[in-house]
Amino acid sequence: MNMAMNKEDCRVSCAWRLFGKGASFRSRPKSGDRVGRGETLRRMTTGRAGFTLFELLIAMFMMVLVSTMLYSILNAGISFSGKGEERIISGERDRAFLELLHRQIHGTWFGSGERKLKILVEEDTMRLVTTSPLLNRDVPMVMAFYYYDRGAGNLYYSERVDFYNPEYFEDYDPDLQEMFVLLEDLADFAIEYDEKEGIVSVSYGGQLYEFVPRCWSEEVAGS
Repeated sequence: MNMAMNKEDCRVSCAWRLFGKGASFRSRPKSGDRVGRGETLRRMTTGRAGFTLFELLIAMFMMVLVSTMLYSILNAGISFSGKGEERIISGERDRAFLELLHRQIHGTWFGSGERKLKILVEEDTMRLVTTSPLLNRDVPMVMAFYYYDRGAGNLYYSERVDFYNPEYFEDYDPDLQEMFVLLEDLADFAIEYDEKEGIVSVSYGGQLYEFVPRCWSEEVAGS
């Protein structure tokens, strides 16, 4: 019995020398335990499945739908902004043109010798002697010519400083090469002059505007 205990003490002493003071011995897992742990790990891994094809298709459809909606909103905003700028430019052009007509018709010269206003309107042409030049602002008075080309829808304009030339109120037609386009794409434009009332009527942009020369009066009309 003492010999058996000595052998056991010897094995412990050898283990202490090889592995240290805190060495301990664990039993090996059985092959069945290893298979069970592998099966559990496999089940945990397979439980974390990815997206299915149907789910991916739904996600892609939603992305396309949202992108289309955003594009439509942005496109509508850009289009609205562009139309707003066009309306602003068109409005400024209309105001500038009407202001020009007002100044030139208002400043129409009265010929004391002939006792009449120096203005003549024939079909699509208007000519007048005015104290409000557009191009030659260094002179006090000019002969202004307006011509409306119905075919092209353009309104032409030119000036002459020799306003006293009597030929301008006879059979004179200004050369289009010497005129410049004042307005473009006019679908509805007309000019009329009522000598008895002293009113110049301009139909423009679906509106009717009336202008009266400053020097017109009933005495002038009666003469």
